[in-house]
Amino acid sequence: MEKWFDTRRRYLHLQHCHTVARHVGLRSSWQKTKVQNLGAGDDVGDVTTCSQTVEGVSKFVYLGSQQSSMGRCAEDVFRRIGIASLAVNSMQRVWRHQRLSTETKFHLYRVCILSILLYGSECWTLPREDLRRLKAFHTRSYRQILGLQWFHFVSNDEVLNIPGLPHILEIIDRRRLQLFGHVVRLESNVPGHRALRQAICVRGNIRPDSRWRRPRGRPRQTWLQHIADGSPFGIRTEWHCQSWSRGVDATDLCCLRHLMNEMNE
Repeated sequence: MEKWFDTRRRYLHLQHCHTVARHVGLRSSWQKTKVQNLGAGDDVGDVTTCSQTVEGVSKFVYLGSQQSSMGRCAEDVFRRIGIASLAVNSMQRVWRHQRLSTETKFHLYRVCILSILLYGSECWTLPREDLRRLKAFHTRSYRQILGLQWFHFVSNDEVLNIPGLPHILEIIDRRRLQLFGHVVRLESNVPGHRALRQAICVRGNIRPDSRWRRPRGRPRQTWLQHIADGSPFGIRTEWHCQSWSRGVDATDLCCLRHLMNEMNE
């Protein structure tokens, strides 16, 4: 009975999307439409609507990112590393070119490779294993650009500490903070803003409802935890800074953060 109800609900949602799209002159492409359950529950089955069968999937590429029903980003990280590896190999002639300076090669790497590797990384929640894979690819690419082999006896730490080379974790943290600030500065009635505010309240032990209970088991690492780790201030301080920064000049934002931090202390 419950399974039938879920199928019926998905059918009604698809019908509603189809009806709304027709009112604005759009036509639904059922061959490209997929049904997926994100983050909770079992995999969904196919749904029939408008005499068309909409496929139920467990993973799906949406706007260039691999969406998994488990709610994790490991598959998207694997996919990004694979695509970036092809791009690195296709530019071997550039890395070996004698007349190009190392600075130019690094600039090309940031523009052509990192933009592929870190596409959508501001939404990633990275466990240590996925972060290790990203660092390994990052270091291996630097070695190719510098022409370093094993017999040069140069450690990975020495490669990553070369002045002017961006650290991949710093890039991801900066992108997360930019997305966090963008969502915070949205209007209060926007669903994304409301969802983020509710998540921060739950993190601060403020329950959304008296009947709400945290799921059993060890809490998984969350996106907000990454924000807290990548910021020198707490989540609430960042929230207030970004909210107040709507009318504040960017040069004064750092001073505003320090002021909020002193107030919290």
